[in-house]
Amino acid sequence: MLCEEFPLLLPESLDLSVYHGFLNLKDCQGQQRKYWIRVENIPKAAGSMRGAILSCDSELRQLLKALTPETLQGRLGDSPDLRVYLLELQELAGRLLQKSSCTYLPAHDLYTKLMEELDQVGWYRLEHLDPSLRSLRLRFTDAGGRCHSVEVSFPANYPTAAPTCLVDLPEALVLRWQAGYGLQQIASQVEARLESYQVLWDGLDDLDANVWVLEPEQAPRAATHRRVALGGHTSLTLTLNPKAPLQPPDFHFMGAESKVAALRSKLLEYLPRWNASRLPRLNLEAALQMPLPARGTSELEDVSSDCAICYAYNITMDDGEYVPEHNCDNPGCGRPYHACCLREWLQANSDTRQSFNVLFGACPYCSAPISVKLGV
Repeated sequence: MLCEEFPLLLPESLDLSVYHGFLNLKDCQGQQRKYWIRVENIPKAAGSMRGAILSCDSELRQLLKALTPETLQGRLGDSPDLRVYLLELQELAGRLLQKSSCTYLPAHDLYTKLMEELDQVGWYRLEHLDPSLRSLRLRFTDAGGRCHSVEVSFPANYPTAAPTCLVDLPEALVLRWQAGYGLQQIASQVEARLESYQVLWDGLDDLDANVWVLEPEQAPRAATHRRVALGGHTSLTLTLNPKAPLQPPDFHFMGAESKVAALRSKLLEYLPRWNASRLPRLNLEAALQMPLPARGTSELEDVSSDCAICYAYNITMDDGEYVPEHNCDNPGCGRPYHACCLREWLQANSDTRQSFNVLFGACPYCSAPISVKLGV
């Protein structure tokens, strides 16, 4: 699966047309290096990635300049899906990195400068220093006690040109740079950015600690959304605004309409009274007029949004990844299903009838009427 081979890549949009994160490459000394990438305009149907658009950090962009645009676009564009696209990119960039890292020798002046700058920012922050001196990793602890690793990659003309700074944040960190800047200025800008997200992370950490978060598991700091269980096979995805984390979030209910309609109405009615001095969880509980289910106090069967046929949430098909989007409308059931699982189940049932491109049958659990379109 994509998430297993590229665990540092996350979907940026609900329709899975945009992914961003880090691509791992190994240099000739076996050291892992992370490069930020963003792939947008990903087609929903598998077959070709020619319309996809690749963005990346300055260091990876410099590596890829060794290839002609035709070669790069041809190799990547011929990929049938995002997984193969990323594997091709990893192979191409990996070869270029192996070649460049083996021929690079650190200049004496760069070595002296970095040692002086590490004296200023504190050696206790240093987690890793690449032998080639092309990158290092610094550790920061924010006001909430959260630890953050920051990858700093130096261009060949550092410190004249700005380094690339990669850190797990909701928004990319673009360094402000001018003559005379170094690691001390990088540290100051990182600390300022970390401080700006304290309220956001306090709210998200409160959700992680006190409610049953279904997704994402082990959320990165860049993730500003949470899908929380509401019980009765319903859930709520909320996305906080990094610049105004205490304001009402964007939200999307998932589950049988017979169950989520009342919850949606309550939340919409409460929004004008949303209290920006309270944590998002407390506002949500006040809006929905109930405590949000928590791990250890709720049964998995009641909060699960996994497909009731295949017992999985995400499944990968030839044309993309899918989540359960069909629910039984019986208020006493409400179980979720993948459309493909429900189609196969109904097609195997002799009592199922078809009208045009819609199958009509019975819920596998409660036998209430349920339907699903063919070929969707």
